[in-house]
Amino acid sequence: MILSLPINRGTKPISPKCPVPSRRGCQAPFYVAILASFYRVYHLYRKKDILRLVVFDEALNRMDADNVEECMRFIQILSFQVQIVDPAGKTKLVVPFVNTNIIVMREGSNSFVEHVTCKEIEQWVEHEQHRALTASR
Repeated sequence: MILSLPINRGTKPISPKCPVPSRRGCQAPFYVAILASFYRVYHLYRKKDILRLVVFDEALNRMDADNVEECMRFIQILSFQVQIVDPAGKTKLVVPFVNTNIIVMREGSNSFVEHVTCKEIEQWVEHEQHRALTASR
């Protein structure tokens, strides 16, 4: 259960607002709570050059485009260094908010790591979308 903690008003559970955890619109409050918790911990132990690292593994795959963008803006506001393992469908949404893009691909038992630019990712996403449309016909 996630709790909303308004100042001087006690606590209110967020869970009743989002009774079905898999609903797309209900993922955002969960990640806001997680990010706020990281911020609180990092702020408590704040030093001049502290690493504010947050790692999400396919965290955004259940969010709609608007919530992904808002979550990424929130990460920027909090000055986090974020590593996101992100499904191909959300890549285009995340790219404008990050400085470094690395794609890890696997073919059989071989893995490949590529450092790519935002433009290359946009072209790759368009290519994959075109390929998926062609395959579904």
